[in-house]
Amino acid sequence: MTEHKIKLVADTGSTVRLNCSASEPAASTTWLHDGAAAGAGAELVVRGVTRAHRGVYQCFARRGRHAAQAAAELRLGDSAPELHYTFIEQALRAGGGVSLRCAASGSPAPRLLWLLDSQPLDQYRAQHRFFISEEISVNGDVVSTLNISAVSPEDGGRYTCRAHNQLGHAEHSARLNIYGPPSIRTLGPVRVVAGANATIFCPYAGYPISSISWWARGAGRAVEGSGRVSARGAELRLSPAVAADAGHYACAVAAPGGAAARRDIEIQVRNPPKISPFMFSSELTEGSSVQVLCGVSSGDKPMYFSWLKDGVPLPSNLQIEEKSLNEFSLLMFSDLTARHSGDYTCRVTNHAATVNYTATLSVKVAPAWIIEPMDAAVLLGTPLALQCAAKGYPVPKIKWYRQIGDSISLSSDNGDHWEVVGGAEWGEGVIGVRTRNGSLTAPAAARLHQGRYRCVADNGVGPPLIKHINLTIHEPAHFEESSGNMSCVRGHSVSLTCHALGDAPLAVHWTHSGTRLDLNSYRWTVSEVRTVDGLRSTLQLRAAERIDAGEYRCHAHNQYGRSELLLFLNVEEPPEAPRSVRLGGVGSRWVRIAWRAPPVRGLSYSASYTALHALPTQDAKHVTTNLTLESIADERADSDGNHILSARLESLHPAVAYSLRLAAANHIGQSPQSDPLLFTTLEEAPSASPQNVQVRSAGVGELHVSWSAPPQDSWNGELLGYVASWRELTRIDDEIAGEERRTGSTTAPGWTSSDLTINGLRSFSRYALTLRAYNRAGAGPATPTIYATTADGVPEVPPTAIVCEGLSSRSLRVRWAPPQAIHAHVLRGYDIQYAALHFSPLWSGAMESQTTRTGANNEATLQGLRAATNYSVWVRARTDRGLGPPSSPIYCSTREDVPGVAEAVRALASSADAVRVSWLAPTQRAGRLTHYTLYTRELGK
Repeated sequence: MTEHKIKLVADTGSTVRLNCSASEPAASTTWLHDGAAAGAGAELVVRGVTRAHRGVYQCFARRGRHAAQAAAELRLGDSAPELHYTFIEQALRAGGGVSLRCAASGSPAPRLLWLLDSQPLDQYRAQHRFFISEEISVNGDVVSTLNISAVSPEDGGRYTCRAHNQLGHAEHSARLNIYGPPSIRTLGPVRVVAGANATIFCPYAGYPISSISWWARGAGRAVEGSGRVSARGAELRLSPAVAADAGHYACAVAAPGGAAARRDIEIQVRNPPKISPFMFSSELTEGSSVQVLCGVSSGDKPMYFSWLKDGVPLPSNLQIEEKSLNEFSLLMFSDLTARHSGDYTCRVTNHAATVNYTATLSVKVAPAWIIEPMDAAVLLGTPLALQCAAKGYPVPKIKWYRQIGDSISLSSDNGDHWEVVGGAEWGEGVIGVRTRNGSLTAPAAARLHQGRYRCVADNGVGPPLIKHINLTIHEPAHFEESSGNMSCVRGHSVSLTCHALGDAPLAVHWTHSGTRLDLNSYRWTVSEVRTVDGLRSTLQLRAAERIDAGEYRCHAHNQYGRSELLLFLNVEEPPEAPRSVRLGGVGSRWVRIAWRAPPVRGLSYSASYTALHALPTQDAKHVTTNLTLESIADERADSDGNHILSARLESLHPAVAYSLRLAAANHIGQSPQSDPLLFTTLEEAPSASPQNVQVRSAGVGELHVSWSAPPQDSWNGELLGYVASWRELTRIDDEIAGEERRTGSTTAPGWTSSDLTINGLRSFSRYALTLRAYNRAGAGPATPTIYATTADGVPEVPPTAIVCEGLSSRSLRVRWAPPQAIHAHVLRGYDIQYAALHFSPLWSGAMESQTTRTGANNEATLQGLRAATNYSVWVRARTDRGLGPPSSPIYCSTREDVPGVAEAVRALASSADAVRVSWLAPTQRAGRLTHYTLYTRELGK
């Protein structure tokens, strides 16, 4: 059997057949896939190949104690992308973070692209809050994650994850809704293809939304939910798109509170090329010429033409001339040959689409010999293959004929007594052979295959090819069977017979354990009888003894070959009881025993054992088990000639005491049992994990874990306690703070323990926890990972990047960034504190004040302030636990305002044409006074 590993490549969805062919017939054939059982038999069929079928397949052929193996590695060929993990639609509050994840497979490995409302996300744009990461999972999937650090209402929309490679693409879309007022993004012209169905999505944001409507601007009407142009929620459907659909449409969304948004979207309809059908003549032969025209009846210009042959660009060595004009392309063949046959595709491309049209060119060629049949002589039983192959177009049909009749001449073709043989078209044929690829084949040549044959190759072009050959079969010396077994009782007579087949003359002789038998011995005799098909030889032993047991071979040979028949003779007698049974090794679930036995062939051994007692925590089992020992090893012989045998006993239980007795048996009977052997198996790590595990927050930086013990039959010894292991999940905050992810474990001693508290954890941090039980042999399997979050605390640091600016004479606007906290928190808002530092001496009233406001977003407006006044402002972040430290104060002033009216205005005539006017400055100056304006009006005018 071939032992080197074969590499196979299969496409997804295809069927793969793996054959296991051994040089000699096998008693059993089994298959393994990556070490796991995959089936039995000479052929393994894998249908609908998927990624799970990749790996190494091994074939094991066994016969008796002999075995052979071969291996093949199955790999996947190129395949279009498939999505295995996607995200769901969700609604979030502004300010929180979100992660969207996609996992895809394909060959070559696909690239993943993220889009928001059909537009690619640019993670490098100014002030971006998007971060896209990509990794390869353990099973080869490409995993892409889109992270948004702090979502805002304008981040809402329809997000799309698209995986693509050269063979195609796959995509998934779902909405991310952020609570906030409605808005609609600006969307460039949407291009659709005429004749194809198209769906346009309204790129809106905001949540909740009470209504979405579409309007056709040219028609001045709303688009309803039926008809060729229809609307359903955020979708505008064109089924199909036509040229009249081009124009401007409006998408309008409204919130339950009355807020609304509206945006125009331009739709452009593009017309793809339409190729006029063309074809080649069906009567083309070698040496002729032909032309074919690929024309376009409609489609937007410009158009670009190209040609393919059998899916690839035209080979230059075919000397095909191509001429292209505006709306057609001409392909010219001046001298046709068989190499020009194939499928020719005209490909036309414009800005709307690429279309193809394919026609088949078939050049007829008369048949010619590739392999001309020849006379053959083969040995009986060997594979038969009479080669006959021809080329031409259409592909020549190969027919085999055999001459029939009472007297067949191997040198004459006279007469018409011929029968068709082989091939599925004519049945199996009277001689039991089949054709494959034009060759006449049989797995084993037989005498009835000998004769005269004719091979005919014909495709209807020109005269057929005919060749006559002779087939001769020679029969070498052989046996119908390769081995056999004989048994007899010691002291009785026995006969061994072999029947050799083959062409005469045949010669036969016998050997015992490699030594040729002396025919002059009185203990045995040999007799021979000629038969029609060979020679029968019989070896007779008068009284069989122990020394007569063993391997006998009947050797036959003639001028065409030689063969032998292997016979095993067992001389049997009642067995003796095993002696000196001892322990050779012990594990948690096995034990190896050794014993002494006399050198008697044909014995089998059985063991019976009883579990005397178990651990105090386990139920005692006094059940006797009987079994036949297999794979007995013959280690050596002692000075008395006894064999020291050993065997391994499996399927025991850990930490259990056993009593074992051993007996020998053959078909005559069983020996007495040996003296009992007492032993105790070793402990083993628990085979099950704790049950009913629950984790809850016990306070800031604390988690409480409770559980119940694993099933008692899985302890495999005495439980010593439990180990709780935890690790802090990775967060972006850890990277900002420069800290590493923390891990740890806590032990609860004693098998009766049922809970523990983990201290010293970070506040409001997410942890992954597992629990294991352990005994003296080690720890058992871990429970499934449980996730829990510690209680939240107050912020450790103040907000950053605080900016203040005057909006008016009575208001200030304050902006800030969230605090760069060491631990993550759920921020419930911010407190903005401010105080007037000093005021103009022209202002009347109180000289300072302090007020606290709360802002939910990252900015706030302070109202009701004094005009032209300098203020000190600082900000504090707030969680459910309280307020964090204040930021460093910043200073800003309100703007100046229009002053109040002048007071105590008086006028006094100073002369016939002059008046003196006096006044006091206004109480509310609202800034620095620069000048006064005096208005006069003459009464009565």
